[in-house]
Amino acid sequence: RRFTTIDEEVRREREQTRGSRVWLVAQLVSMAAALGILVWGGWRLMQPPTAEQLYGKIIAEIDQRGAEDLRAVGSELNDFLARFPEDRRTEEIQRYRQQLEFQKFERQARKKSRTGGPEETNPVESIYLSALNVAENDPALGLERFHSLLALYDPTDQSAGAEPLQAADAAKDPNFLWLVLARKQIKKLTSRVQQQSASQLPLLQKRLTMATKL
Repeated sequence: RRFTTIDEEVRREREQTRGSRVWLVAQLVSMAAALGILVWGGWRLMQPPTAEQLYGKIIAEIDQRGAEDLRAVGSELNDFLARFPEDRRTEEIQRYRQQLEFQKFERQARKKSRTGGPEETNPVESIYLSALNVAENDPALGLERFHSLLALYDPTDQSAGAEPLQAADAAKDPNFLWLVLARKQIKKLTSRVQQQSASQLPLLQKRLTMATKL
């Protein structure tokens, strides 16, 4: 049997105490590191997005869904223009912002044509809304009325190629937006009428064939 001396006992207690202290220090360091990561993560989350982040989100959304409805990135567009007016991409973002405003105006016009509203005092607006209503059931007739609207109020094609919204031109001529919308409707209805004609062509050919056999 081996006897433990007092010196050995003291040394062993010191080693155990030293090991406990090392373990405690390691635990404290780990907790401090975890707390630091949480604080850093919270700070990062509270920081406003950078110009690169905003631009990346805007372009990614447009690449995925197209630019026909920009409402999903409306806040990002406003944020970018407000915080980074000197950025080299500001002109591009401004064009998207104008396009968003144009889309808003177009939605309001479409809603007004369906639900009615205050009696229109602007003849261009009145003709546009009437033509839009007609086009719902008769695209060809609606197309004809939109062409008549442009022939009457924009014979020199000043509104051609003016989409998205150009605020300066709109301010000079209150009819400007309605004329731009009319051109957009003409493009849509032309495609729609052509598709209807193409789908009806086989039936017409069949009827002509049957008529020649009589």
